[in-house]
Amino acid sequence: DKPSAAVVFAPGTIDVSLTVKNLTTGQTYTDAKAALITVVPETLYVKKGNASAAFPYDTEETASSILADALAAAGDGSTIWLLPSEAADPDLDACSVGKTVTIVGKTGNPEDVVITHNGGSRTFTLRHSGALIEGLTVSGSGAQGVDGGHLHLSAGTVRKCIIENGKATTDNSRVNGVNVFQAGGLIEDSVIRGGKSARDNDGANIAMSGG
Repeated sequence: DKPSAAVVFAPGTIDVSLTVKNLTTGQTYTDAKAALITVVPETLYVKKGNASAAFPYDTEETASSILADALAAAGDGSTIWLLPSEAADPDLDACSVGKTVTIVGKTGNPEDVVITHNGGSRTFTLRHSGALIEGLTVSGSGAQGVDGGHLHLSAGTVRKCIIENGKATTDNSRVNGVNVFQAGGLIEDSVIRGGKSARDNDGANIAMSGG
């Protein structure tokens, strides 16, 4: 048997180059692929407005300034720590969580990490049983005219969060759950408040069809 060796790489992308040689003619051929392998970090950080953000976002100094970017870089089993901040974040439109990822406020106090999201698509969509959001506040109007303007939960867990101030559109569209629509999953030890509706929508704060 030929000896084998394990190589451990730090999180990030790895360029790969392979060279083969014809022992008869001496001819060689090399093929190189940039960023062929991605090593997923176990822990990632997010801090709004961080000018030193750098992939793979695995230290507080290189924390991503956009949660959606950190979520894209995370893999199954990763934890994304949100550092204390309070700022509007229009880049949250892509935060659909379909893998076993934990998104958690660093201090454990939801009032220390406030995500204000107005308009666009909904703030969070959780659709994996292993997804967890914990210890943060989601505020602002959220997406308008859709069920669950801040959170659409079909699987996963939301724990120790504040979800507030969602606002339905002023037209006659019917919205089920201005702040939260729950079709599955679990919401624990959380506050859902301040939802506003222009008509008798089903659930100005939360509507449920499962869970």
